[in-house]
Amino acid sequence: MARGEVLALERAECLFLQVALPGRPPENAGVLLLDGARDRLYLRLRRDWDSIAGEEEAEVLELLEDDLKQKAAEMGGKALVEYLEGNASNLVRVSARETVQLADFEARLNRLYRENVTPRVLEFRTHLPLYSLRAAAGGLSEEHEARAED
Repeated sequence: MARGEVLALERAECLFLQVALPGRPPENAGVLLLDGARDRLYLRLRRDWDSIAGEEEAEVLELLEDDLKQKAAEMGGKALVEYLEGNASNLVRVSARETVQLADFEARLNRLYRENVTPRVLEFRTHLPLYSLRAAAGGLSEEHEARAED
């Protein structure tokens, strides 16, 4: 961005997808970010369903993100959000809409996800090990065993 250039902010509506499993309070499982001007829905859901749900429920929930993306492409983002607000089940719910201002939809979606959803770390699925620069420079031989730092 050039010096003195003003960053144009856009408006979006944010909703949280929540799951309410039997015997547990509802918990945020994903973020829906509606770009009303373009009728586009950005979404990100957790992937560790088996850590919070039984086998059968987890199997269904694992298909949810792709299903919502497909429905948003077919119906449009606004129509899908309205449908969810009126027809979400006891298991899957959406929160009330909140208006947010942003400059980048993907960056804001990821930030909202990090701040409001607490999934379990799944090694090599959601997180990769962090190695030192020494390991990246060829330290993975028997003489220079590399260990993940984090």
